[in-house]
Amino acid sequence: MWVSAPVMLTLTQSRKPVTTNRNLVATAGAVRRATVVNMTIEDIKLRVQTTLDELSSEHLIPFKLTAHRVNTDGPGKYVVPFYDSRIHSFGFSWIDGGSSFKEVVRAAVLDRVKSMDGPPNGRSA
Repeated sequence: MWVSAPVMLTLTQSRKPVTTNRNLVATAGAVRRATVVNMTIEDIKLRVQTTLDELSSEHLIPFKLTAHRVNTDGPGKYVVPFYDSRIHSFGFSWIDGGSSFKEVVRAAVLDRVKSMDGPPNGRSA
């Protein structure tokens, strides 16, 4: 995808906009970095909930979970508490890197579900 000039970029270290008159090629890494800088806790919560809904519709988790909030636990570390006695919360780390946000959340939820006590998929034996 080609971006025509002028382009407004946000730097990771500084929130000062930089303008350039060059044509730039947008890469996934550049887009992901910009997303990290501009993503709010509410955006993260919505993306987590979308992923939870997908896992539920794919029958990969035994029951529907609702992300009512997201707590930060340091730079790039998040905890999603649930109002559910079966799973109280799950945590994940995501700093711009090789994995997508959705992949990281899916893996964290599936690992958390695996560690639950009781029969798999919430079914009685």
